[in-house]
Amino acid sequence: MKNNLRLYLFALSLVIYEFTTYAANDMIMPGMLMVVKEFNSPVSYVALSLSMYLFGNALLQLFLGPLSERFSKRTVIIGGNILFLVFTVFIAASNNMDMFLLGRLLQGAGIAFVAMGYALIHENFDDKNSVRIIALMGNITVLAPIIGPFIGGAIIGYASWRYVFIFSLITGLISLYGLIKYTPPNKTPLQKLNLSEVMQHYYDIFIMPKFLVGVLAIGFLVMPSMLWIAISPTLVMHTLKLSMHHYMYYQAIAIGGFLLSTIINQIAAGKINMLKLISLGAYLSIVGFVVIAVFHTNILWIAIGFCISCTGLGLQLGTMFRILGKLEVKSQSLLFSLMAFIQIIIMAVVLESSNNILKYFDYSLLSFVVSCLVLGIISMLFVFRFISMNKNRNWQ
Repeated sequence: MKNNLRLYLFALSLVIYEFTTYAANDMIMPGMLMVVKEFNSPVSYVALSLSMYLFGNALLQLFLGPLSERFSKRTVIIGGNILFLVFTVFIAASNNMDMFLLGRLLQGAGIAFVAMGYALIHENFDDKNSVRIIALMGNITVLAPIIGPFIGGAIIGYASWRYVFIFSLITGLISLYGLIKYTPPNKTPLQKLNLSEVMQHYYDIFIMPKFLVGVLAIGFLVMPSMLWIAISPTLVMHTLKLSMHHYMYYQAIAIGGFLLSTIINQIAAGKINMLKLISLGAYLSIVGFVVIAVFHTNILWIAIGFCISCTGLGLQLGTMFRILGKLEVKSQSLLFSLMAFIQIIIMAVVLESSNNILKYFDYSLLSFVVSCLVLGIISMLFVFRFISMNKNRNWQ
């Protein structure tokens, strides 16, 4: 009982850390127009800030698996939290756009370490509890785009945008205390690093059809919502000339679907067939995309469409992560490192490419909606292929 309590306290600490890393981005989004104005930079740097954050996440991913095998996941996770705190202070002290973006890149590297926390969750819980915890963790983390702008907006309304990162520093210190106290040790023995063996293991994982299709499915699945998070401040406050309060209102509607998916996941895990749960989420996402397409001239209905699609997304992610996390491989650490690396590369490249296209069309609603629909169609093709490849998989 005591060990179970420690595991749940570890999960809670990991949630706080993951929420802090994502909220560090979402809290500053309402103030990014102020940041680019203060540093005399173009409005396209609003989305570039998020791209740099994501590229930072990708920088260390492939190294974390081997480092976790050598020094333990516990050591790596705690080190990542400390790294995040250092560069949070760096951003708060920045005095030009280059320094700000460099800080965002290096601060984003702190997110990479969360993958090892997810690996520990899979090691210490069974299917049903893993899906419930990961769905809860993932969706609480996704609340950052809802809560973050409100917190950031309140801070920016009364003080400099720099205090947003002071807030992140405080919550990051809270998570560091919990991770130091409650992170469980490795269940597998530590191993010496051998570069050729590491590369071979990565290659063996990469060529597994279920792994590759699943990672591509998840990578593209989250892109429409990521594009909304990155571009919505520009759409609402630049294109439509609405206020920050309007932005926060539409953001709450759009991302609120993850709250619904959290409730459904807690009830459905272990009761509804795994693949049926993924299929239900996929069909909800399709309905959301249809709403977005039909009402592409109305920002309120676009937000409602995203609410529906985010509900579907939340139902798919936890279960798909669990199926991928339990593939038979030689190293779970390397599996999660490679999974996170590919997903972040997809996110960063697609986000920056989409931002350049939208910039060409002056961030019009139509160009944004078309971009989201294209990404939605690609994701659904991979999701249904993933379902067909795992048709015999059920709760264990």
